[in-house]
Amino acid sequence: MNNFFDGKRILITGAARRVGAYMAEFFAAKGAEIFIHANNSTLEAEALAKKINGKACFCDLQNLDALPGFFRQLGRVDILINNASCYEVSPLAEESVDSMLKHYKINFIAPVILAQCMKNQALADSVILNILDREISLHTPDKGSYLISRKSLADATLELAKELSPLQIRVNAIAPGSVLAPVFMPEKAMTKTIAASPLKRTASLNDLCESAALLISSRSLTGQILQVDAGQHLL
Repeated sequence: MNNFFDGKRILITGAARRVGAYMAEFFAAKGAEIFIHANNSTLEAEALAKKINGKACFCDLQNLDALPGFFRQLGRVDILINNASCYEVSPLAEESVDSMLKHYKINFIAPVILAQCMKNQALADSVILNILDREISLHTPDKGSYLISRKSLADATLELAKELSPLQIRVNAIAPGSVLAPVFMPEKAMTKTIAASPLKRTASLNDLCESAALLISSRSLTGQILQVDAGQHLL
């Protein structure tokens, strides 16, 4: 699997911190050249780029008109990992229009536009990987447009896999469960989540990255949405 990633150029959105940063280090260790996308996390992105000999690149994903130009300036992109997300949940019946638009721009429209950029690049054997949420298969209350926009990207993953297959562009997704607790979640809530999991643990960051590597490197896999959640989707 290491040979597959040697020399590959990977764009990871939202890669300056947390899961995205771990993925950047993981694939850099496999020989890939990493574009570390960030919006406001400038210092973190630049520090990570220096650490892994990658390149920091900056763009507000809500500025949809700027995305094609942002993509072009990177040059060749072999693998796109749509990792960035907006997570500001509230009941849909109470959610503001601004919040709904923000979630849809970052969680759905921006990833699709970047996928269109991959199509226009017309690079055979390129790959798109969307990072979703294990709750896409559920009807969880009070998640509002966050969860609906994630479900939309899940549907788009399958549609794009069909549309881009003639170009030999593969499109897959991962729906992670609890990997890192949200910054606002108290420790006891995370412990409760683990206890309720069928495997009584969380998915590790390494589990997530190894699953991503499989979906990216296996040339027979497209249109797959892999639940990496220690069985949480079974509940």
